[in-house]
Amino acid sequence: MLRDNGAWCRLEAEDRFFVHVGYDQYLYIGSDQPCGHAVALTTANGLFAEPLDGSPYDPGDGPYESRPADAAFWAEVAALVAQGGGVLLEEQVVGNHSRWHRLTADTVPDLGPRALLHVWPDLSTDVPAVLHTMSPTFTGWAVLEHADGGIHGFHADGDDRAALAEAFAGARAAILLPHTTDGHNPLLVAVRPDDDGIVRARWTI
Repeated sequence: MLRDNGAWCRLEAEDRFFVHVGYDQYLYIGSDQPCGHAVALTTANGLFAEPLDGSPYDPGDGPYESRPADAAFWAEVAALVAQGGGVLLEEQVVGNHSRWHRLTADTVPDLGPRALLHVWPDLSTDVPAVLHTMSPTFTGWAVLEHADGGIHGFHADGDDRAALAEAFAGARAAILLPHTTDGHNPLLVAVRPDDDGIVRARWTI
C-alpha cells in the first residue's frame, strides 16, 4: 500500500490497534496503549511522528446498516438466476479489488469473509456486440470471461479502441458496467455477515 500498488485496506485489531495507509503515503497508527518508546524509536530513525486525535481513514463507529447476505438475499439471487439463467456476482474483498463469479443454478461460490457483494446481470456471449455498444465516452468496468472460465474485470475507457479490441480478443462472454452520475446500479447489494449473522464489515454502500 505504501508503494501505491495492489489492494487497499485498513489493518485493525478492533478497539486495540490500527494502521491506516493514506492515499497521501502517510501512515496513521493508533493504539489503546501509550506508545512513547515507539515514537522515540521512530524519531531516532529519521521519521516524523505527529500526534493526532484520530485517523482520517477511520470509517467511524457502527452500527452499520448494510443488508446481510443471508438466506433471504440468496433466495433473491436464486430467483434472478432462475429468471435469466445466470447472474454475475462481484465479490469486493478489499477497497480496490474485486473477484468475479458467474452464478448459475448449479454454482456455489466460495466467498471470503465480510465481503461486499454486488449482483449484476449475466455476461453476454455476444462479445463483439458488447464491444460495439461501448461509446467513445464510456468509462467504467469491463468484465470478461475467458476460454478457461476465468473472469476478470478492468477499468476501461471507450476512447482506447485498439487496447479494448485486444483485451476483448478471445473472450467468450463480457459485460460493461459504466460509471454513472448516480454510481453503480447493481441488481442487489449485501455484505457477508459473521457466523453469528451480524454484519461487522464497514463498507460504504
